Amino acid sequence: MDNESNKDYLNSEKGEFIVNKKVDEEGNEELNTKEEKGEFIVNKKPIEEENSNIQEDKFNNNEQNENINTSSNYEQNYNFNNQNHYNFEEEMQKIKDKNKKKNKKIIGFSIAGILIIALIVCFALFGNNGPSSKDYAYNGIEINNYFELSPEDFAKTLDYINENIYYSDFDGVTIPTIGEITFNDEKGCYEKIIDDESELYINIYPSKDYKSIEKVVVSYDEFFTLTDSDKLDEINQIYSAYVNMSMNIFDGYNNFEQSKNKKIWDKLNSIKYKYNDEGIGYGKISYEDYKVTYTRNDLEDGTTSIIMEPNN
Repeated sequence: MDNESNKDYLNSEKGEFIVNKKVDEEGNEELNTKEEKGEFIVNKKPIEEENSNIQEDKFNNNEQNENINTSSNYEQNYNFNNQNHYNFEEEMQKIKDKNKKKNKKIIGFSIAGILIIALIVCFALFGNNGPSSKDYAYNGIEINNYFELSPEDFAKTLDYINENIYYSDFDGVTIPTIGEITFNDEKGCYEKIIDDESELYINIYPSKDYKSIEKVVVSYDEFFTLTDSDKLDEINQIYSAYVNMSMNIFDGYNNFEQSKNKKIWDKLNSIKYKYNDEGIGYGKISYEDYKVTYTRNDLEDGTTSIIMEPNN
């Protein structure tokens, strides 16, 4: 073995550590040691080769570190991006959920608003048309220059009183209802024929705007009933009932006094007649209270009527 190969080296294939030795002239092997200093000197590879290996190792380590860093950074960036993507989707979902809730609230409020408006309109059209027939019947009406209710409402209130207060009976006689009233162009008033045979009528004269009433007249042909006493009694009861029900409307049933009713009839029945050549009596008499003037007018043709007009 030459001197160049007589070096210490690591055998990487066998994992052996071999120490190079010197051979003296006599062929004896001698360890390359310095006994004075107790040093154990191991021959090494040249410095250039060692430095080259070190630099190669550093390069490999750096490349490995860069690969590690690159891999780590990629993983971190991937995780970061994934996290951001997840957060973005989560936030978007939250926004969508909030928008859904807002939309539901808006729809709910819109529906509620539409229902409220519909109820207000219905109330305005059907529920806010002034006092009802029941109000007029029990509480009375305003009276200025006119009876302050329409002819139609007057007729409806008469029927309400007839059915709910009189129960369609007056002293054992059934009182018919009025129902619909029609306008008589010839007379210039609304008219209802209650009994055609006896010409028992109720006439309601409207104001110019047809919203109020100038006067109410209840009448019948007394001559016709003179031939039939039973018929006369029945017609008289119906006639009187309609006058009394009209009094109820003017004052209101809650305020109507029976003593006042008696005074009115006592006065109207105290009429003093004048007679014509044929002996037929005729005449007129009135009773006035603070609201209404009641006038009885008996004509020579046999017609008797009660006329009711505002007193102020």
